[in-house]
Amino acid sequence: MVEQAARRGCYSRLEVAELVDFLRREADAVEAAAASSEPAIHPYDLLVAADVFVYIGDLGPVLAAAAAAAAPGAVLAFSTEALERAPGGKANRSPPAASEPSAAALAVGGSGGCPGLRLQVTGRYAHSLRYLEDTGRRCGWDLVSSDQSVIRQNGGEPIWGHLCVMRRVGGGRGQAG
Repeated sequence: MVEQAARRGCYSRLEVAELVDFLRREADAVEAAAASSEPAIHPYDLLVAADVFVYIGDLGPVLAAAAAAAAPGAVLAFSTEALERAPGGKANRSPPAASEPSAAALAVGGSGGCPGLRLQVTGRYAHSLRYLEDTGRRCGWDLVSSDQSVIRQNGGEPIWGHLCVMRRVGGGRGQAG
């Protein structure tokens, strides 16, 4: 995909990197340029992650790194799979086994590693809206809007997700996630 993008010739820069490390390097470069006589490097005003966060469980580290690389007031738009039931009453996953907590329990802080998210049988993660809002706030983002919508089809079934827009608050580095 990167080779095809490079052939198009319309991108000023293409990077292949782990997302959190990349964003941290970008934040470091902005700080270093500001502290020296290097040419100005500006933090990001807009970040978009469409169908990216479904492959990341705990979003704290990536949201904190994005906040560190973003200008105050910057916008972050992204999609996730929804942990909650969709408006039509269908969930994105089969019901949990009797020994597993319900999606509602996970969304409000149930048991297990990281409340508010779940690894689906598809290998993608689903996140609750409450998790997204709380984690975003902790990392320097305010949730501006969210909408639950079908984000794709999987095996002919609709996959419901959250379409979110967050705005960067304050300045400096994002807090720990």
